[in-house]
Amino acid sequence: MTITPFAAGSYTTTLNTQRLLATKDKLDTLTTQLTTGRVAETYGGLGASRTTSLSAHAQVARLDGYAASITGALNRITLGSASLQNLSKVTSTTVSGIAEGLTNTSSSSARDTTRQTAVANLDLFVDTLNQNYAGTYLFGGRATDTPPVISADEILNGDGTKAGLNAMIAERKAADGITGTGNLSIPATGTAAVTVSEGASAIGRANFGFTLLGIDSSNKAAFSENLDAASAPRVALGFGTQPTDGDVVRLSVNQPDGSQAFVDYTARTGPALGANEFLIGTDSGSKLKLALGQSQMAAPASLAAQPVDGASVPVTIVQPDGTRTVVTYTARTVATGAANEFVIGQDAAGSFASLTMAVGERGIAAAQSKSPPGVTLALSGGTPASASLTVSAVTPPKDGDTITLTLGLRDGTPTTITLTARTVADSKDPSVFAIGASPEATALNIQKALSDTVKTSAGTTLAASSAVLASKDFFAGSKSDAFAPRRVDTATGGFSTNPARKTVIWYTGDESLADPRGTATVQVSSGQSIGIGAQANEAGIRNALAGIAALASESFASTKEPNDTTLSAADRTLALSERSRYTALTDRVRTVLTSKQDDQGIAQIATELSLAAAQITNAKAQNGATKAQLQNTLAGTDSISTEEVASKLLAMQNQLQASYQVTSMLSKLTLVNYLS
Repeated sequence: MTITPFAAGSYTTTLNTQRLLATKDKLDTLTTQLTTGRVAETYGGLGASRTTSLSAHAQVARLDGYAASITGALNRITLGSASLQNLSKVTSTTVSGIAEGLTNTSSSSARDTTRQTAVANLDLFVDTLNQNYAGTYLFGGRATDTPPVISADEILNGDGTKAGLNAMIAERKAADGITGTGNLSIPATGTAAVTVSEGASAIGRANFGFTLLGIDSSNKAAFSENLDAASAPRVALGFGTQPTDGDVVRLSVNQPDGSQAFVDYTARTGPALGANEFLIGTDSGSKLKLALGQSQMAAPASLAAQPVDGASVPVTIVQPDGTRTVVTYTARTVATGAANEFVIGQDAAGSFASLTMAVGERGIAAAQSKSPPGVTLALSGGTPASASLTVSAVTPPKDGDTITLTLGLRDGTPTTITLTARTVADSKDPSVFAIGASPEATALNIQKALSDTVKTSAGTTLAASSAVLASKDFFAGSKSDAFAPRRVDTATGGFSTNPARKTVIWYTGDESLADPRGTATVQVSSGQSIGIGAQANEAGIRNALAGIAALASESFASTKEPNDTTLSAADRTLALSERSRYTALTDRVRTVLTSKQDDQGIAQIATELSLAAAQITNAKAQNGATKAQLQNTLAGTDSISTEEVASKLLAMQNQLQASYQVTSMLSKLTLVNYLS
């Protein structure tokens, strides 16, 4: 038998060496696993589990990204919501302060304190709305790098080039005729009749001053009254140049209650038109009227008698395109909200005026756009409302008889003026008229008393209404030229058709989206994003600003107390007038501050942000639970038990040591050793 001699390059030696090296690799792998606690240092080392590990790691990375976004979003919402809640509290405090001030309206210092508080609150509003978090302004929509609201001083006084709120209020008051009789004509006729009529200018009476709503007396035998309702003027809309697709026009439309509403229309080339769009054509102005739904009554021309509740009145309506339809309207003593009904007025003429408004002859009172296209508006024809009261030659008035004139304000509220007959005039009370020796003399006394009391109402109630309306117009303005704040056009007696760049724009932030929450979103999961945006020009905030700014802009001339017995007649009259103006102003401001326009009061906006925070918090908790599950999965694929590795490592060390010993013994084996 032949024994093959041992050699270093023999197959057996090579095989043993390979086994030793493989064992050494396993030992190194176990040592690394024991040190790191991981199965492998590469995904390839995970084998079939690598797909599960890769997917889980990707999901965990996304969840970590969501967590970072959620943290920033929650901090932002917390600050924004707290800011809004503070503004809501300031608004409520202002309302409470007004209520307390109204209990002490005779105090000029109380009036001044209310105004100064409003100035401070306006500053607070501006500072709060310019709040930022980590360099991001919270109330500018998508414009987050600059403050969205100009300073309170600029709001009130302008910037030196463009007008502020104070200038707008002053020109609105002048247009409303607050230093006179509110654009009403109350002439001395020299007869037994007293007449009151609205202004002759169609565009003026469509926008400014008092409107006549009714006249009545307590003694029908001594006085006879008559009210002729106004007839609507013809409206002509046009453009300086042909509009292009996307051009916008803002119309001011008179409402049945006497207030005005903005309706914004967009020019389209067609063919399909959406809501508040009008078709560009050879007569785009008429197309705009058609889009608004302007219609005119062809019949009846009047109501022969006062209708009763439930009476049906057939009305022939002429549409702007010339077509005629007959629609039946139902008379109601109280509106039910049903279609095609009208409210019964004080008399047949008043009922007819109500019917006219119900039909849809909503008067376009003003229009504005950028230039081009440069919208034009002309009002022509129509007749002003007029009222008359005739003193009887047969039955003279008695001491204590009253005459009541009801006037409408442009904010949709009525005001009444009551005159009282006395046998002797009262020089301290302008609402008292003396019963004269003849009907003509009594009528002259009524005319003077009526003129004086209307002037007083114009300087107080109408002036307060003017201030609040101008403030609302100011804060309704935006950066778009078509939506600039309305400005009085003294040349036409109406509102300017191109008011752009005449007034400071208080809000400089983003206004490109209809939903302010959508201006900033946070991704909380792969399929869910939550809106957390806010804008300073949202309806609730804008409404509060309008009320507070109107209060801050007004000052009161008299520092006298009306109950001071040492005052002269002129000083007492001024003190009483200023007290009445304060009462009228604060009453309207309180109404503005407590209204929830479009269900978007400041508290509601804060609530929406709080709900968004709750959604984000829930998503955060859900993401945390999902991440925990994924980490459990990774623990099963990426991690390894150190106890198990240590046990394997010890066994491998023993195995390797034994292999080394056997190899060493074999390397020393010779034929002589073997035979021995």
